[in-house]
Amino acid sequence: MTKVLVLGATGTIAQHAVKFMHANGTDVIQFVRTPSKLRQSLNVIQGDAADVVALKEAMTGVDVVYANLGPTNMPVFAQAVMDAMHATGVTRLIWTATAGVHDELPVSHQANAAKMLGTTDDPTSYMGDQAAAVKLIMASDLDYTIIRPNWLTNDDQVQAVIIAQFGTELPDGAISRKTVGHFVSDLVNNLTQHQRGSISLSGK
Repeated sequence: MTKVLVLGATGTIAQHAVKFMHANGTDVIQFVRTPSKLRQSLNVIQGDAADVVALKEAMTGVDVVYANLGPTNMPVFAQAVMDAMHATGVTRLIWTATAGVHDELPVSHQANAAKMLGTTDDPTSYMGDQAAAVKLIMASDLDYTIIRPNWLTNDDQVQAVIIAQFGTELPDGAISRKTVGHFVSDLVNNLTQHQRGSISLSGK
């Protein structure tokens, strides 16, 4: 049975993923700052994802780390997670980022996105913070998968997904948080897929 440590488990995408993983028989550990915010309170560890010591303790014996962290200080989280993984020998990481961290948004969306989220070359902005964390992870020796969802919705459906690889312009198509959670659960069941890849997810 695959054992997964979910960081930032109170997030909506993470909670969908946890629900799907439980249904698939995956052994899930939820790592959160505030356990009272969890909808599903099985196998919970309270801790800060910037605390390497706490992360190392939580990672012992797991097969994969799924990080759904944010919205700020992402490079700090990324470095702590990588340090803990190296210390414990865990190599498989699924990291949720945001569309645009590779400047892959269509030209028609770039000005509006920059106004709302900032730019990748400004580390004080949301987009720059996200991009800096992704660069750290992609420069590591971990078997990572960076997931970059398109604009997110709260639709209660699992959509068909369009996957675009690193270096490819983001396709049109908002995607539900439930769909992203389902994709993460499927990836946990197929950990050899998308290794050392940064993929965008859009809805059909």
